[in-house]
Amino acid sequence: MYITFIVYTDYSKAFDSVKHNHLFKAMDLMGFPKHLIKLIAWLYSGQRATLRWDDKKCEFFNITKGVRQGCILSPHLFNIYTEQIMREADIDQLMGVNINRRNLTNLQYADDTALMSDNITSMRRILHRVDESGKKAGLKLNAKKTKVMQLKPENSSLYDVKIDQTVLENVEDFKYLGSVKTIDGSCSKDIKMRIGMAKKKMIELNNVWKDHNIPIELKLKLLKCLIWPVMMYGTGVRHGLRKKKNDDKRIEAAEMWFYRRILRVKWTDKRTNESVLKELKVKTERTLINLINARKLKYVGHALRNHRTSLMKTVCEGRLDGRRRKGRPPMSLLTNLTTACGLSLHQIVQKSQDRAGWQQRVRSSIATANTASGAADR
Repeated sequence: MYITFIVYTDYSKAFDSVKHNHLFKAMDLMGFPKHLIKLIAWLYSGQRATLRWDDKKCEFFNITKGVRQGCILSPHLFNIYTEQIMREADIDQLMGVNINRRNLTNLQYADDTALMSDNITSMRRILHRVDESGKKAGLKLNAKKTKVMQLKPENSSLYDVKIDQTVLENVEDFKYLGSVKTIDGSCSKDIKMRIGMAKKKMIELNNVWKDHNIPIELKLKLLKCLIWPVMMYGTGVRHGLRKKKNDDKRIEAAEMWFYRRILRVKWTDKRTNESVLKELKVKTERTLINLINARKLKYVGHALRNHRTSLMKTVCEGRLDGRRRKGRPPMSLLTNLTTACGLSLHQIVQKSQDRAGWQQRVRSSIATANTASGAADR
């Protein structure tokens, strides 16, 4: 029975617990230039604070740990800190997930870390080593917020994974790096979440959409600038993998909801989509779907132009170890694109190496999709 375990870790007060002396030592061990280490140390030197309640203050005390919240440098410094924790934990020697003969035990970005393994015993050891190494550096895993996802066949039993004798919660979906990951790889939940977030942002800007002094053309530009990025975050990679039939319809319906909101059209008005688009002087094709497909093509081209040992390229090509489960296999990212650009898998890999030519193909594919969509609407 083939099972993959993923542990999404959460550190208690992560950014506030970084010890400055440990951070500078980690940078030195990783070979950072001495002048750069001194510069960052200077930024954090001499920090003092005091506590105030009512009209009283305590004596000033020195701040010797923590990276600044909101500083663009902080995520990078925390990456260095956690990377040193992983190196000292020495988890690469344990069994992780094999991707084209490459052992992968963790994915990291700032304080968002995912540990993974195809073996329950190895998974427990990885988690234990990371926990112990983190404690030495002043970071403690939060057992209540750390979750486990088990990618397993249906009706198979769940395994317990613990931190300090506390059993971690098993989940079927988890929000990681801004997108919802599910045990079946479906993007439907993530699409629903993105639509909800975009609608919430749309409602927050109601005063803009109701303002008669703002021309419709400017409102459409604001829609594309402020709302659509919320809607399309990460969709270039995820959209189309394990996609359900009504996912595209849901995106198209959301796009029309945005347009109707700009015109303040109620559902009781019983106006057709075509009349709304005509009033906005928008073409009959659904722009969001086409933009998502364009992003997908751009991302794949970028990934396939990477070095052959690149993890991003390996995952994009779908060269994973192990055997598939029974039933219809999930669609890979490259297979999903064969329909979008009318090329075979071999041709996609070959033509994507020419950056300028691939960009031209992206533009032509979207233009073709627009023409086909407009003809279908007519």
